[in-house]
Amino acid sequence: HKTAHEIKRLSDFFTHKGIRFIFLPIPNKENIYHQDLGTAKPLFLEKLIVDLRQSGVEVADAQKTFDEITSKTSTPLYHRDDTHWNQAGVQAAARLIEDILRDPPPQTIIR
Repeated sequence: HKTAHEIKRLSDFFTHKGIRFIFLPIPNKENIYHQDLGTAKPLFLEKLIVDLRQSGVEVADAQKTFDEITSKTSTPLYHRDDTHWNQAGVQAAARLIEDILRDPPPQTIIR
């Protein structure tokens, strides 16, 4: 909740200045490929996104986007021998942001 509170504070700061704030958390490689590692899916990012949306922060949910891509295709989103996202991951995130920017910002109440 502390992380969500700090991000909300930043969102409010920029929103008060007339700047659209979109939080784009990029999931770690193990969030997307947890099954290949034989581990449980980390839940921090999903919980953070819920908390942020409930507090009125606009979020680009790359976790959901990456999950959808990996469930439908075999396209790798991260480098095989590295934890950084590859060109396909960057393109997926860019398309997500592009789709969000095509819509007007949500009306939020700043408290």
